Amino acid sequence: MRKILLSLTALMLSASAFAQGNIIKAQAGMLQRNPEASVSNQHKVNKAPRKINLADNQLILGGYTSDTYTTNGVGLPNKPGTYPVALRLPVNDFLPFDGGKVVMIRFALAQATPVTRVFITPISGGNIGNDLVSQNVRANAAGWTEVTLKTPLDLDFSAYDELLIGFDYNQASGAYPLSIVEEGNTYYDAMVYGNLGNGTAWYNIGHDFGNLSVQAIVEGEFVGNSARPVNMGNVIVPLGRETTKYLSVVNTGKGKLQSLDYVLSIDGVDQPEQHATLYGAGFGETDYAPVTFTSAATEITQQYTLTVTKVNGEPNNETTNSISGLVASTSKEFVHRVAVEEFTGTGCGYCPRGIVGMEMLRNTYNDLFVGIALHQYNSGDPMFIPYASYAYIDFDGAPECTVQRQGFTDPYYGNSDQNFGISSLFESVAAQPVFANVELEAQWNSDSTKVDVKADVESVFDGVDYNLEFVLVGDSLTGTTTAWRQANYYYQYTEAQVGSPDLAPWCKNGTNGKANVSGLKFNDVALASSYVSNENEVAPIKNISSAEGATREYTLSLPTNATLKNAIKPHLVFAIALLIDPADGSIVNAAKVPVAGYGSSETTGIATVANSDCGSATRYTLDGRQISTPQKGLNIIRQADGTTRKVFVR
Repeated sequence: MRKILLSLTALMLSASAFAQGNIIKAQAGMLQRNPEASVSNQHKVNKAPRKINLADNQLILGGYTSDTYTTNGVGLPNKPGTYPVALRLPVNDFLPFDGGKVVMIRFALAQATPVTRVFITPISGGNIGNDLVSQNVRANAAGWTEVTLKTPLDLDFSAYDELLIGFDYNQASGAYPLSIVEEGNTYYDAMVYGNLGNGTAWYNIGHDFGNLSVQAIVEGEFVGNSARPVNMGNVIVPLGRETTKYLSVVNTGKGKLQSLDYVLSIDGVDQPEQHATLYGAGFGETDYAPVTFTSAATEITQQYTLTVTKVNGEPNNETTNSISGLVASTSKEFVHRVAVEEFTGTGCGYCPRGIVGMEMLRNTYNDLFVGIALHQYNSGDPMFIPYASYAYIDFDGAPECTVQRQGFTDPYYGNSDQNFGISSLFESVAAQPVFANVELEAQWNSDSTKVDVKADVESVFDGVDYNLEFVLVGDSLTGTTTAWRQANYYYQYTEAQVGSPDLAPWCKNGTNGKANVSGLKFNDVALASSYVSNENEVAPIKNISSAEGATREYTLSLPTNATLKNAIKPHLVFAIALLIDPADGSIVNAAKVPVAGYGSSETTGIATVANSDCGSATRYTLDGRQISTPQKGLNIIRQADGTTRKVFVR
């Protein structure tokens, strides 16, 4: 899944002046798009291709492999100076390049500006190391510039975790010289060196606009028609039905991935070979192929193995060509509640977009949506929750969110530039069968300062492990001091410029159309969690039994900060349980309930029914198909007056 989001000071630097150091996360909004681009087109680029001639033994290492760059650049128009800027690439995403030789670095500029050096710098354990390559250049032209290295670099990925590939450029006042484009399967973070408010260091400015236009040309012994499958994990198939999973494959061969063939084996029995057309990922990039699992005739858990046999119609040259896991055919159908954790704050001027997106998710999907607004952008926010008091999530800028902790995206646009595009991603996740369930109870203590929670976990699979995290969130939080005012950059633009009626209230002449908005009521605000001093205090679930399940209990304490404490309404406090897959840190399922014991009569909004219908009301499946009779699983009921509710049919 793509990450999509944000975020620099005048300083002349020698090649060795910044060789070592740690990484600091930059605040959002510092990196700016050329204002000639409308707000509605801020994620789009004006592409201008240029052909590069590669030798037969050469391939491109970078965030993308095309010759695209943009004339609609980004920059630091109010911070003139000279900056080293680089693309941050984890070597595990580019293993086929290990052992190759970097012979050239190329970069593209949106506007002509002096470039004085190219470099490659390693990162190990989060620390910046000494330059592997540093070569002075004299360049000052828009478009691509190619720099042949005087001393080629032998790549040894065992020696570092990540690489910075970059160049030193001059940032003029009012200029937007950097080319960052929406190309490649993954948007990688850009880094800049300077003093951005917390001392002179490397700052992570994120990937708001895509990938920085800088690439390395690598020579090596690259074979063709080679693809390595990535583990899909365990799979659940509702009895008598099918489930489609998407297989990730890394192109480890020269040339683009056009197609692959694979054989799926269930308990050692091979199924017919299947063919899939791909999207054309380049060397080192990831592509995706649908894989259909059909349930067995009876309830059973089996072992599956998937082997990629052919690439582009030829035998697969990759030695690591198989993956394995469990597949369960089961009549158990759990409601898939989707957790969306958002990075936000009152000091973030673009966060009204996140507020709108989260509210629309909340109102559209009701109790399928488990929202958690993490006010961690600015410490002066009265709803600020310390980093040590919540699971560490490596957000890059605000607003940004993660859906089930499976990648990062925009909380309104999602992975697209479509209005409320986050809904498509949410629905695709919610529609996936889920192999575990968590039921939650929550109770206030006598003086409403603590909440006792109890979670019961049920799993389709035997012998697997889970982690549990508990969270308290509050609704309708508000205050009258200036700290409660929400910064808003959209007040500068008309609705037509923004291109979204959903954001219109925050635009010029809208009800919230001012630079700082008072009187807001904030929902889904994270108040506390089971993390203390960066550690989750809930005991992990080991080797679960599908017959017996598991139970965990915990006591959550409310914040003691007087400003926040006085804003909390006990009848609008909710407990959340997040069921985590420890293998990859993703959220398997979630639950949310109101905290009982303070006179609240609210319910979660999902009813469990045996097989009853709802009179003349219209019934739909989760994906919007109208059905005439109840269907096992989650059904959406639309009443004659337009109201909707959800029922779960067993």
